[in-house]
Amino acid sequence: MELAAIAHVCTRMLTPLVSIKMVSEHIMHPSSNQEQFNKNLVLIDKWFNKYLLEC
Repeated sequence: MELAAIAHVCTRMLTPLVSIKMVSEHIMHPSSNQEQFNKNLVLIDKWFNKYLLEC
């Protein structure tokens, strides 16, 4: 689910697809619990905040 969210945002922002791979490599392996899901979302948020500040 997290990668689908990344793909959606990247498509909307016209971010190169290579960025999706870069982000996905930094996301922890998915787990079935809510805590891991929240950690993944925080990592996605941090990456996009950093990317937007660099543009």
